[in-house]
Amino acid sequence: MNDFPSLELVALPLAGSSTLSRGRRWPLAPRLVIGRASGNDVTVSSPAISPRHVQLEFRHARWWAQDLGSENGTLHNGDFLNDAELVDGDVLELPDGHCFVVHLDEERDVSNSALENAVLAQPDDEALWNVWADWLLEQGAPLGARLRGQLPSSTPPSQALLPAPRVDGEEPLVRPALGSLSGSGDARFLRTMARRFRTGWLDVEWARGLPRRAVIRAPGPFRLANETPGALVERLFEEPAFRFLRALEIDPLSFGSGARVAEEVDGLLEVLSRVRAPPALEAVRIGPMPELEPSAAHREAWTRVLKQSPRLATPIERLFFSSGNASLEVVSAPKEVQVHPKPRSTVGLVLGEPNFIGQLDECAVQLSADDDHEASRLALRIDRDNGRWFIEDVAGRAGIRGAQLKVNGRNTRLAHLRDGDVLEPCGGFTLRFRLR
Repeated sequence: MNDFPSLELVALPLAGSSTLSRGRRWPLAPRLVIGRASGNDVTVSSPAISPRHVQLEFRHARWWAQDLGSENGTLHNGDFLNDAELVDGDVLELPDGHCFVVHLDEERDVSNSALENAVLAQPDDEALWNVWADWLLEQGAPLGARLRGQLPSSTPPSQALLPAPRVDGEEPLVRPALGSLSGSGDARFLRTMARRFRTGWLDVEWARGLPRRAVIRAPGPFRLANETPGALVERLFEEPAFRFLRALEIDPLSFGSGARVAEEVDGLLEVLSRVRAPPALEAVRIGPMPELEPSAAHREAWTRVLKQSPRLATPIERLFFSSGNASLEVVSAPKEVQVHPKPRSTVGLVLGEPNFIGQLDECAVQLSADDDHEASRLALRIDRDNGRWFIEDVAGRAGIRGAQLKVNGRNTRLAHLRDGDVLEPCGGFTLRFRLR
């Protein structure tokens, strides 16, 4: 079906079944309603969907999307929808995981396989990227403008300039320069992964305006039942924006513990051996995990993964990595805040279990600040549960108004931690979490 303009179903729920098929299109009439009831233009049979959930309507010579008071809401480019004007390429995501792309402009094929393959063959050749970007700009393709920049303009400079930590004496898979995008254009570019990005499920390092390295993890203990690392990897691999992804790290331990972790790892390896990986992918790491010796089944699955991904070269011995001793490095502190004890430059503040950050004497990281400074209200806990490090805003949990904790630029009260994470307990006070 080539109706124009149209609505295309581009992703199905991460788990469970659907009566719809990916790739199906519906022509946009003056009004199109999506919901659970059978009389709608698009019927989605799911208890998470309201009978009349969301509508697309042509008014004032523009297309608009409006949530019809649904119980669980609708996401528009990763943000909750009320009433918003649509542009070509916008993504609407229903709460059960059905994702639609709005096509308002006539589609044109501006791909150049010769140039793309040349970049894939030599992904570090700046001249090839420039030739491809020039060609795209001549065709009027917006991707050409993105390729001209090294990082999206909304990436916080404080994160972009952080040096890369080392793990086991080697360069890590993912640097802590994990940017935060903002604006509908960037979210639309990530399509069905926009919500995961904005809520911390997906961290990205950017190069030439494209995702270069990514981390998939559950940011905290609260998650949807169908969010699994394998399913998220599968959805990420479907996105055109990640075609040039070079490295991927997955954190199964953040999704559960005990037997659940073993299930997540087995499911993850099954997905990696079944789904075609991005052609530029060179490295995959799984962890941090408790000590895990790869089994015969793990080795067999990983052999299948390597066979179907010619650039991927991570040996099974490097695939799983464990969590170890942890420390904090003080990146910056306002002059009004004194940190005790002062960290040693080589190892920082070595952490035990548990650790508290605040003004009390029993805090491992003790702060001195004036009573009117937001640092005086800090009460943070860093601890390890089932081998997984996390940070918690204890003051926020108790209902005490404290400073706003940020992890990698995102506001949070509880977050799992991985090597290189940037913690900002309050404005101007920045720490870096390290695993040893």
